[in-house]
Amino acid sequence: MASAEENRLRAREWGLAELWSLWRQIREKQVKDWDVGKALEHLIIRAFELEGARVEYPFEVLSPFYVRSEDDSRTRAPTR
Repeated sequence: MASAEENRLRAREWGLAELWSLWRQIREKQVKDWDVGKALEHLIIRAFELEGARVEYPFEVLSPFYVRSEDDSRTRAPTR
């Protein structure tokens, strides 16, 4: 997938409409072109930035829609 710098530059182009669209994709588990959890991470950071906060990277934001498995560090969608 994309490098950290490519993700950061991509997120800097987003406005509120793009954030809301991405949030819907995350909730519906329909995110494409992002490593697991990275879309949410960049969405939250960009939202703070749009509100005037000074942000610095790196941050790790964990999605409530994904959990880490106990046997390894990979992230997966929870089963219901």
